Amino acid sequence: MNLKIANDSLIKNPFWEFSIDFYDHPGIKDILLIIQDRYNLDIIILLMCIWLTKTNIEDALVKNILLSSIKITSELQSNIIYNIRKSRRGLKSSFKDIKLRSYDLENYIESARDKLKSIEIELEALQVFLIYTNLKNNFNISMYKEDYSSNNVENSVQNIETYLRIKNIELFKEIKENLRERISSYFLVKGKKEGEEL
Repeated sequence: MNLKIANDSLIKNPFWEFSIDFYDHPGIKDILLIIQDRYNLDIIILLMCIWLTKTNIEDALVKNILLSSIKITSELQSNIIYNIRKSRRGLKSSFKDIKLRSYDLENYIESARDKLKSIEIELEALQVFLIYTNLKNNFNISMYKEDYSSNNVENSVQNIETYLRIKNIELFKEIKENLRERISSYFLVKGKKEGEEL
């Protein structure tokens, strides 16, 4: 994700910073986009499930946090962000059967798609900000020291399972395993980097 696109005041929170770092880890983007497109799940909520493992939030509160976060951002996600994403993708597929003879037209379409992507990311930053503000104000969330362990992986998977139950969705076994491997890889790399700094 391109941080330079989004409004600085919205991105200066630990949830957004984690989301960018996690999303940019090898293999993460691909599996999250597969889950988003196949199961119509919200990537921001999935990222929150993982990020919560780095906070003081107790497991017993996760379901309430998920319900609250979904409630405050569902309209933004389903009515606005989704439609911008659909339009951006539609621009690419709408013209694939037409033999574009004009390089200028191809550039124009690509430029329009880039602008829509920028707006999409800015709105996702707003969604993260709304969730983070809700967590600070209503759940008294705070960050733990940067420690990474297998507990992060297990708790992430558990939080994602809670989200899936709320949405009444079951992921295919291969997708679930792939997601778990990506989460594990992320925390393993972060744990090693933390160990090197000591």
